[in-house]
Amino acid sequence: MNNKEEVIENTPELVDHIYQYFQKTYPRRVSRQMIDFQASKRIEIFKANLKYIIRHNEDSSTTFKLKVTEFSDWTDEERDGLRSKINVKTLNNKQPVESRLTFDYLGGGRGS
Repeated sequence: MNNKEEVIENTPELVDHIYQYFQKTYPRRVSRQMIDFQASKRIEIFKANLKYIIRHNEDSSTTFKLKVTEFSDWTDEERDGLRSKINVKTLNNKQPVESRLTFDYLGGGRGS
């Protein structure tokens, strides 16, 4: 655990302040994917995710940065439930794939 994580872990007033700011920034929208937790449980989830964000962002081997988002007080299961509701149209392998461009193999140029 690094110094920033220790501060988050050992200063509940700071976490409460950050969480209140988070709630103002991302007003709660009711979602079917959200599990009905008490407010204290939501703060604990937020705190754990905040520590994870700090740990990840301070790791010099990572190639991207994380930030607090509207889902920062959601559990992994809640986020997974949200992702499972996304409908992705699958490509039927028997359907031909059409391109808007054609290629003139003999002339080496593009057709219309």
